[in-house]
Amino acid sequence: MLSRANPAVIETIDPKGLIKSREIIQGGDAGGVYVPKKIGNEDPNLHYGIVIDCGSSGSRLYIYIWPEHSGKENELLQIKQLLDKEGKPVVKKLEPGLSSMAKTPDNATEYLKSLLDFAAETIPPDKHRDTPLYIFATAGLRFLTPDEQKKLLEDLFNDIVRDYRFLIEKTHIQVIPGKLEGIYSWIAINYVLGRFQSNSTDSISVTNGQTISISKKRPSTVGILDMGGASAQIAFEVSPDTSIEGEEIAEFSLGYDEDQEVFKYRIYVTTFLGYGANKAFEKYIERIISIALNASTSNSSHILIDDADCLPHGYSANYIRNNKTITVIGEGDFHSCAKHLVTLLNLNATCKRKPCSLNGVYQPTINYESQDFYGFSEFWYTMEDILKIGGPYTRLAFLNASNNYCNSKWADIRRWYTDRLFPKADLNRVLLQCFKSAWLYAFLHDGLKFPINYERLRSASLVNNNDVQWTLGAILYKTRFLPLRAINQVKSTIHYRRTHTDSTAMIILICSMLLLCVLIFYRKILRAKIRTFFYRRNGLHLSSSSSNFNQRYQLLTSIVIDDSPSLSYTYTSGKALQTSSSSSSLYNERLRSV
Repeated sequence: MLSRANPAVIETIDPKGLIKSREIIQGGDAGGVYVPKKIGNEDPNLHYGIVIDCGSSGSRLYIYIWPEHSGKENELLQIKQLLDKEGKPVVKKLEPGLSSMAKTPDNATEYLKSLLDFAAETIPPDKHRDTPLYIFATAGLRFLTPDEQKKLLEDLFNDIVRDYRFLIEKTHIQVIPGKLEGIYSWIAINYVLGRFQSNSTDSISVTNGQTISISKKRPSTVGILDMGGASAQIAFEVSPDTSIEGEEIAEFSLGYDEDQEVFKYRIYVTTFLGYGANKAFEKYIERIISIALNASTSNSSHILIDDADCLPHGYSANYIRNNKTITVIGEGDFHSCAKHLVTLLNLNATCKRKPCSLNGVYQPTINYESQDFYGFSEFWYTMEDILKIGGPYTRLAFLNASNNYCNSKWADIRRWYTDRLFPKADLNRVLLQCFKSAWLYAFLHDGLKFPINYERLRSASLVNNNDVQWTLGAILYKTRFLPLRAINQVKSTIHYRRTHTDSTAMIILICSMLLLCVLIFYRKILRAKIRTFFYRRNGLHLSSSSSNFNQRYQLLTSIVIDDSPSLSYTYTSGKALQTSSSSSSLYNERLRSV
């Protein structure tokens, strides 16, 4: 049962570079989102991407969605798988594989038409031109000749460009090597688990109050085991100081800048072409037939093999080889089957660089005490579809479930299948379950050398509601440069704000200095005016005082005082005036005025 979560918030950047939030998710959880077409069509900050996995047994279409990047340099795109209204991942698949079109390449697009039409209907029409479409073929097409591959891919590109409006280039349609498939699988699971989020706190060393070093520990990553129909992969991170070189080592960056140390990773990854479950079964059948033919001394046209230990008890099938009919009858013995399959691992191949796993391939030492692994595809199907023990792997539980199934009669298995006891399995799955259980066990413990008591392996399909496939890692890696636009936008905004702030500060400083100069100048003028005012005022006062003194002095000198007690003579304007006692009073009055 898929979990439901509260609606999430997707952060986007508007044209002005301001971060805003828009609640667009009406269902789903951290692993995927459900987005109504109307919102997906109208919101310019939502983007879609399509990846079609063309495997050996069939093709699957996955649709992904993400908001505009946040603009933060140490963040990846928040890519999520698109969910339907019920919260289930939007996935569409068809059978057989694209390789079945090798002889009729002109029908390649018709073969994929149902998937392409489904994508066109699911993604809002206005988003088609901006939606990248990737079609990646894996092991099934690797077995074709280069010319057969070229014809298939060219037909797909020409017809899709003509009939659909998706964003596609020739490099978007290719046969990817197994190593790249392993890298994509490793990226996918670690991305979903949040192992690329560097959210741990800094470790700071301090001596005498001064910081001398700062180190940031990023989260540990998990390894992956992936097995399809034709090939199998293993990938896990190796320490940067581990001296390992060779084609099995891959170094890459998930960041928009190749120099971003926080997103640089160094992993061991290798693929085993021909060691997928279906190819291994073909080798098994050919081996037992070859042994029977070599052991036969009869000229009869019919050979019987009644001890096929990897097939259900009572099952029979006929094969034609060398004009002879070989009848194979199942025996159903898990332990005998597992021992038989060890011979298909080619463990005796020359190991040029030790240690080696199967087929003489170098494999560095794994710290099984701390290294977690997730098993995908056949690891999940084999453990879950019929045995129903998907999840944490324990050897004893796996052995018991596999042994019980292998000991069952084919007639009973067919009845269980008819009664739909295995709703996730088809008829081919129930037929090959015994073989695939034994092959998985031999591949893990005898081939890859995982200890039998290893308990850090988990088979998985849905993780955080994500249908974890290598396609998620592919879309994440292919779009890793897209955040550059948002980051540059944020940087431009910050630069503009800083420039604007600096300019404003400079203008304020200049204006302040001008104002200060004006005040100083005005102060000088004011002081000069005040000084002049006081000078003039003081000069006027002195002039007035001197004039009054002179007048009084003249008045005094113009009066002659007679010592005679009876008479006084006053000369005014040269004339003598005889005064009486009244004249004496006038004199005294003037004298007082002086």
